[in-house]
Amino acid sequence: MPWPAELPELSITQSYSETVSSGSYRTPMDSGPGKTRPRPDAPNRTIPFEQLLTDAQLVAFEAFYVVELSNGALSFVEFSPRTGISTTYRFFEGFTHVYAGGYWRTRFVLEVVS
Repeated sequence: MPWPAELPELSITQSYSETVSSGSYRTPMDSGPGKTRPRPDAPNRTIPFEQLLTDAQLVAFEAFYVVELSNGALSFVEFSPRTGISTTYRFFEGFTHVYAGGYWRTRFVLEVVS
């Protein structure tokens, strides 16, 4: 499922960041340094986004999240703002809307699925 055309593209802002989880498990020992072992799955990568939305875009955003993505449970495809490659994302957590003088400042975190 694609990112809705009526919403702004995901884009790099001055505060763009990506967080990558550790690729290993750490187990504490009774004495000495902890033991580490690799995770069997790929590390988790999350990216926080912030967009300014009009009232109409806010309605489209919420409809996309609730209806199309089953309250954020399903994934969608959009171009990565960093690499330009088609990437599959899903919402890592919910979202926040803050009214900002005629626009809605919408914040959300996406998880890279593939």
